[in-house]
Amino acid sequence: MLRRIAGILTAVLIAIPSAATPLGEPKVEVRTYNYAQFAEFIQKNRGKVIVVDMWNLGCPPCIQAMPHLTELHNKYASKGLVVVSLNLDNPRDEENVADVKALLARKKLGAVTNIMLDEDQKFWTSKFKINGVPAVFIFDRDGKWHKFYEETLQVQDETRRVKTEVIEAAVKTLLEQPAANGK
Repeated sequence: MLRRIAGILTAVLIAIPSAATPLGEPKVEVRTYNYAQFAEFIQKNRGKVIVVDMWNLGCPPCIQAMPHLTELHNKYASKGLVVVSLNLDNPRDEENVADVKALLARKKLGAVTNIMLDEDQKFWTSKFKINGVPAVFIFDRDGKWHKFYEETLQVQDETRRVKTEVIEAAVKTLLEQPAANGK
């Protein structure tokens, strides 16, 4: 009986992806920012195109689309793209933080900027004018934001798949445009 339980536990542990960083993969780091710190981060990166992907642990379409963030970073960082994974779960809950870090590691998001927003839901829904996630904002080189949400972001069927191709097309277009202030 003990051997059978040990065998089952071993099989389960092998099937669970590790949160450890594989060789060659950048380590996942998660910063916690309040809104003012997040706005300062955006301001410091003015002159670049910034993709901000908002998500939480309870959003399957968000999680499914995560590998696209690394793809965007790998393709366009050298052209001035900054990719931000903005998690909206509670950063004061240690279990949430551990779950977020483990998921980001499994999805190999070490190369992008990972932030947990330390604001309550009422604040960010009002500030970003959204009711939930997924939501993507792209800031152009001049700091103007372009919002992708609901119909503009998700396929309107049972999958609710994030239209990553729409985000990439917008990124390509914005990267081709110079900043109005010459940066």
